[in-house]
Amino acid sequence: MSHPLFDLSGRVAMVSGAANGMGRQMAIGFAEAGADVVLVDINLPGAELTAGEIEPLGGRVLAIACDVSDTEQIRNLYSNY
Repeated sequence: MSHPLFDLSGRVAMVSGAANGMGRQMAIGFAEAGADVVLVDINLPGAELTAGEIEPLGGRVLAIACDVSDTEQIRNLYSNY
C-alpha cells in the first residue's frame, strides 16, 4: 500500500515523451499512484505500448500523438482534450 502523500486518485497526469525513457517510467509511476494518465508523444505506437503497460493497473489511460515543439499541436491537444 502506498503512502497517502503519493495518492493521486482522481487526478489526471499528462506526460510528454511517454513512449520511452523517463517519460514512460513517470507515466507508469503516476498510474501506480492512482492517476489517470494522458500519454503524449510524437511516437504514437510507442505511447500505445506504454498505455498497454498501464491499463492492467486499473486507471484510465489515453495515448495521443503530439509534437510538443509545435505550438499549434499543443493548442489542438488542449482544445480537444
